[in-house]
Amino acid sequence: MTSDESNNAATQGPAGGSAAAQRPEKHPWLALVDAFGLCLVTAFALFVLPARYLPFDVPLGVLAATFLVSALALLRGGQPGARVAAWAAGARIVLGLGFMVLLALTAADITGRFGAVGPVGVGFMAFGVALFLPYLVVFPALQVGYLAARHGGPPGTLGRRLRRLLAASASVLVVAFAAGRALAVGHAVEPPSDATMQAAFAAVRGTGELPEHVAAGPVVVELVRHGRVRAQHIGTQSLRETLAGARERFFGLLPSEGAWVISVPTRRSRPSLFPWLSLLQLAPLHDGVLVRRAGALAIETPTTLQLIGAHVAVPFSPMPVFQFGTDLEAIVARLQQAPALAPAGAPDAAAQGSPEVEVELLRFRTYTDPPYRDASRRRPLPDASEERVRAAIHDSVDFILRHQRFDGVFAYQVDAARGLTTNAGYDFTRHAGVAYFLAQAGHELGLSRATEGAQRGVSYLLEMLQPCGPAGARCIVTENGPEFGATALLAVALYDLRSAADTPELAALHHDLLAFIVQQQRPDGELMHGYDLLRQEPIDVQLMYFSGEGALALVRGAALTGDAQLRDAAQRLLRYLAVDSRRALGEPYLFEEEHWTCIAYGEYRTLLRAELPAVGDFCQRWAAFSRRVQYQPGETVWDVTGAYGLGPIIPAQITGTASRTEAFAALAGGEEPSDPALVRQVERGVQALLQHQFLPGPTHLMSRPDAMRGGMTGAPGDLVVRNDYVQHAGSAYIRYLAARF
Repeated sequence: MTSDESNNAATQGPAGGSAAAQRPEKHPWLALVDAFGLCLVTAFALFVLPARYLPFDVPLGVLAATFLVSALALLRGGQPGARVAAWAAGARIVLGLGFMVLLALTAADITGRFGAVGPVGVGFMAFGVALFLPYLVVFPALQVGYLAARHGGPPGTLGRRLRRLLAASASVLVVAFAAGRALAVGHAVEPPSDATMQAAFAAVRGTGELPEHVAAGPVVVELVRHGRVRAQHIGTQSLRETLAGARERFFGLLPSEGAWVISVPTRRSRPSLFPWLSLLQLAPLHDGVLVRRAGALAIETPTTLQLIGAHVAVPFSPMPVFQFGTDLEAIVARLQQAPALAPAGAPDAAAQGSPEVEVELLRFRTYTDPPYRDASRRRPLPDASEERVRAAIHDSVDFILRHQRFDGVFAYQVDAARGLTTNAGYDFTRHAGVAYFLAQAGHELGLSRATEGAQRGVSYLLEMLQPCGPAGARCIVTENGPEFGATALLAVALYDLRSAADTPELAALHHDLLAFIVQQQRPDGELMHGYDLLRQEPIDVQLMYFSGEGALALVRGAALTGDAQLRDAAQRLLRYLAVDSRRALGEPYLFEEEHWTCIAYGEYRTLLRAELPAVGDFCQRWAAFSRRVQYQPGETVWDVTGAYGLGPIIPAQITGTASRTEAFAALAGGEEPSDPALVRQVERGVQALLQHQFLPGPTHLMSRPDAMRGGMTGAPGDLVVRNDYVQHAGSAYIRYLAARF
C-alpha cells in the first residue's frame, strides 16, 4: 500500500468514508421518545394537577428539563451529545429512585401503624411501582447503556450496568422500607394479660395487691361518667406505680360511680415526617397522642378521642361512603392547651423562650371496669341464627319507636355518649325510609307496634302532600321543595302497610304517589328527580339513590295492583340503571351505590315472578366486586370481619355494609338455589351488623345505655346513631330471614 493510499484509508476510517467519519451519529428515535416524555410530564403538571404545589412542581420541572436536554442532545449527536443525554437519563434515574423510596417509606409507615395493607393497598402500591419503575429507572438505564455501547463503551456495558443498577435500586427500596417500618412501629412491648388487669381493678377497689407490668409509655387511668372523662391520672410506665398514684390522688379507693378505664401503652413511636401522611397517623380506637413540654405531659387516649368524635369528623373523604383520616395537628394543638402544660405557656415563659414540644404516638390496650371487650381485642363473630337475628330486629324496632315523637317524627340522630337527640338537618327521605322499615317489620314479622309506628310516621308525611302533575299525582313538598326520594320511599312503605291492613284511603294515596313517579320517567327509562311546582313539569336532574328507590316503588306497586303500566315502567327503569347507563371501561372499578337498584331487581323476581337476565347479571357483578372488598378475619386492626371497605386504613362503614347486605339478601331470595358464595357473603354481612349493633354496646361510654339498645353505629368508634343506620340494618335482617329461613 502506497503512502497516499494509507493516508486515504486513515482518513476514511473503519466506516469507509471521510464524510461518514466527520458526521456525528444521531439518535432521532430516542430523541422522539424523550420528547414524548417531555409532553407527558408537562401536560400532567399543567392540566391534570388542580393547583400549583411547590413539592410537586419542582421535581416535575426537573424531570421535564431532563427530557428536554436529553432530546436536544440526542438530536445533536456525537459523543458530547451522548454524554449529555446519559447525564440527563441518570438524573431521571435519581428522580425515579427518589420517588420509589418515598413510596416504600409511605408503605412502611402505613403498614407499621395499621398492619398489612390488604389486597387493595397492595394493588395501589404495585400499580405505582409498575407505572414509574420502567419509565424512570429501567428505560433510562437502558438508554445510558445503549449510548455507552454506541460511543466507545466496552462490550457488555449495557447488560452489566443494567444489572448493577437494578440490584442497587432494589437494595435501596428494601432498606427504605425496613427503616420506615422501624420508625413507624417504634418501641413495642407485650400487653398485660386479662388476669393481670382483673387483679389491678380488684386492687384499686381494695382487694389484693397491685400487680406488676412495665408498659411502652405512661399508663393512664380515667373515670368516664355520662359520656365525659371526669378524671384522668397520667402515671409512669409501671402499672403498679400508676395505680398507686391514682389511689393517692383520688383519696384511697377509686370512686364507684361511673366506669374506670385503664389505658396501657403497648407501643410508642414518632409521627411521620411526611405531610401527606398527616391524616393517617392514628388508628381509631387503638392509638392516642402524647405531648411533652418542659417535662410536663398531656395525653389523649383512644377513649377520650372516641368521646369527642375525633375520628368521625373526618377532614378528607375520597368517596361518599368511605371516609377516613384523623386530624393529628388539631389533637396536638388541643393538648398544648391542657392544664398540665399551662406553666410552659405562661406569659413569663415567652421571655425565656418557648420550650420545644415533643409529640409521640401511643398504641394502647384498653381495659374497663365494669369489663367491656373493647376494640383493642378481637371479639368472636356472633352467630347469625334465626333466633339471634329476630331478636336484633325487635331491638331495632324498639330503638326507633323509643325515639319517635307523638306526631310521628323519628329522632334523626342520637348521641350515645351524651344521651342527646337532635333533628338538625332532618332528612325526609330517611324519615320515609324508617317508616318503610317499620312497615316491613310489621308486615313480615307481624309486629303490631312496628305497624303503628309506621302509620304515625306516614301520617306526619301526609301533611306535606301537594298536587304534582296530572292524573291526581301527588308528591311530598317540604321547605326544600318537592322531595322525590321521600315520595318514592313512602310508596315503598305503603306496600307493606296495605299488605298488612289495606284501606281505600291508603289505596288512593298509593295510586297518586305512583302516578307522580311514572310521570317523572324519561323515554329512555331514567327518572327525573326534580319537579317545578309553578310550571307543573319535571326537572331533568338525577341524584344518588333516588332512581333505585323509584324502581322499588314501581315494582311493589305493580305487584300489589297488577298494573301493566307500572310493570313496564319498572322494567325500563331497571334496564336503564343496570345496562344502558353503564360505562364498560370504568365499571369493574367504579361501581356506585347500587343497593336500591338490586333490591328492586330482587323483588322484581320474587314478587312479579319474572327475570331480567341483563339486570341480574349486573347485580351479580356488583356482588362479586363487593366480595373482593369484604373484610376477612384479621385483615384490619378493627373487628370488621364481613363488613365492606377499602383496606385497613379506612374504618369500615357499617351503614354501607347494611345496605349491601340488604341488597344481596334480596338477590339470594326466591325459589331458585342461590350462589353459595353469595349466601356466605350475606351471612358474613349480617354477622358484622350484629357485631356492631348496640346490644347494648360500650355501656361505659354511654349516658343512658338502656335507651341505646338496638342502635346501630355508622363506623367503628362512632357513638352517634342516625335513624337510617338502624333502618338499613333492620331491613337487612328481615331480608336475610326471608332468604335463609
